[in-house]
Amino acid sequence: MKVLIPESWSDITLTQFQNYTAEFKKELNPTTRLIQLISIFCDIKFDVACKMKISDMKKIAKDIYALLQITPNTLITTFEHNKIKYGFIPRLDDITIGEYADLEHYLSDADKMWDNMHWIVSILYREIEEEKDGQYVIKDYEPSKERAEEFKNLSMEVVYSASNFFLSLGAELVEIMPNFIQPEEKLQMTEILKKMAGVGSKSSTISQEEILQDLNRLKDNN
Repeated sequence: MKVLIPESWSDITLTQFQNYTAEFKKELNPTTRLIQLISIFCDIKFDVACKMKISDMKKIAKDIYALLQITPNTLITTFEHNKIKYGFIPRLDDITIGEYADLEHYLSDADKMWDNMHWIVSILYREIEEEKDGQYVIKDYEPSKERAEEFKNLSMEVVYSASNFFLSLGAELVEIMPNFIQPEEKLQMTEILKKMAGVGSKSSTISQEEILQDLNRLKDNN
């Protein structure tokens, strides 16, 4: 059986990562969890993964574990998806009330951050209308379920770079937000971003530790 193992975050889609985080919230036995891990990231059916040799499964799981330890730190400002070029919001201090309200909504529940990430990214990135000398102008913000659904197929290299950048700004981001946002709202957003940044940085780390534990248990039992 030929299995394609992801070698970088560009080989993993947002949908796969969302499925991955959802599975690791469940109460699964170690072996089932490893099978799910390989099924999701190698894009093979669960019953097909079940037919793999234990030695092969352990090797693939270790390779995936090694990848999960590496997270993109450089913001990807522009990218092309489905023949459309998108750009990150050029100036976060020019954020509109609509953008802010929707970001606040999708960031309000830390436990659902990755469930909502396609919506969050669809706010942060929009179609480029003009581009010249490294500068660009993006379309005005309008909520788009179609764009959010399309962004489920974005590579995690783009998604992780944007989420890490956005969440790491924390209080700095809130301070540069427009004056129409009231002080109490800024304080609330600061707390939300702090909480979200913690979840974002730990989301894969916790699972990595569980993967190692599962591998060790499998080793002990075989």
